[in-house]
Amino acid sequence: MGGYARGMQVIGLLGALVATVALAGCGDDSDDAMAGDSGDGDGDSGDGDGDSGDGGDGDGTVADAGSGDGDSTGDGDGAGDAGSSSGFGFTDALTMGETIPDTHKCESPIVGGGMGDNLSPALAWQGAPEGTESLALVLFDTRYSVFHWALWDIPASVNELPEGIAPGFEVSDPPGARQGAAFMGDANTYFGPCSSASPLAGVYEFRLYALDVASLELEADATAADVQAAIDAATIEMIAWEGTPE
Repeated sequence: MGGYARGMQVIGLLGALVATVALAGCGDDSDDAMAGDSGDGDGDSGDGDGDSGDGGDGDGTVADAGSGDGDSTGDGDGAGDAGSSSGFGFTDALTMGETIPDTHKCESPIVGGGMGDNLSPALAWQGAPEGTESLALVLFDTRYSVFHWALWDIPASVNELPEGIAPGFEVSDPPGARQGAAFMGDANTYFGPCSSASPLAGVYEFRLYALDVASLELEADATAADVQAAIDAATIEMIAWEGTPE
């Protein structure tokens, strides 16, 4: 082979080598591009996860619905507000607040210097459940487990109580009602909370029961345990308002 031919062969080989290297480089670029596209695909999957995150916002909406439930009971509006999902609930001024004024506290200081007029509060309610034949009211100190007072045989047609129910087993307003089981003194009279606002103050509940009997058939000497047992045996539904002394 002549020198010219060999030179041309070498040039051809060099050209082929250059072309091979170029193709290899393009292949790497193509692989990189393909990898980049896969990366974009992963990124899209990431966006999908982000949509799942939006689903998390949906859970937040459920939580908001829970808050709505709180409002429907009235609990969200104040610690003292009380009612039930059936619509049975208090509607008076006292139970719209959170504290018990001196007017409704006992006359003698016992715990924390509490002193008041010992007048039972004016209470009102609405929405007694179907089947209610009478109602009963209990004042109970939940902190010290003291049964202060009970009023029962309240006619089902009644939806409010006057302030200052007079002492005595038989009550004239509301007519037909009976009272008793006072914590101290005369058993057949209201006995209010006996503490002022302090760390030692009692926590008092006015509990209103809708009952399926017209009368509890209790006598004037019925104990707190007698009264509560009779109420529990006839209860359809109970609502409660909790307050602390001013």
